[in-house]
Amino acid sequence: MTSRIPVVFAQGDWDSQTPVENALNIAPFFPNGRLLIAVHGGHGVIGPIARELPLVMGALVEFLQTGSTADIPSRVTLAVPQFAVPDFQAPAKPGRAASALSAPRRRAGRAGDRLAPPRPMIYGWSGPPRYGIGAIMRSSK
Repeated sequence: MTSRIPVVFAQGDWDSQTPVENALNIAPFFPNGRLLIAVHGGHGVIGPIARELPLVMGALVEFLQTGSTADIPSRVTLAVPQFAVPDFQAPAKPGRAASALSAPRRRAGRAGDRLAPPRPMIYGWSGPPRYGIGAIMRSSK
């Protein structure tokens, strides 16, 4: 069964919750769809795309307004994410004394720093539970 609904599937290739293969397998069933793979993207790539790639985000907005996928690339590259170092001491390896390598590390940021407020999303959809692929759909209304 196929669907003629215009859809853009936005999938991160580093998504540890939903394998990129799911998007590759479902995309052929949407002939009016477009698959956008974000290299270095995790689960939920619309936010990073909006922050890092404003031209691509503009093409996604245009899709919502017109249904055109002509300017949406099939692949984009996001910055490699920076992971915070845990603020707890690593466990000592069996049979070894604790060393400087297992000393507590300084946390990224300072105590009392507040998280940035959430950025607005244009429209997000998590898809059917069996697929879990992020998609942007344009209503025919």
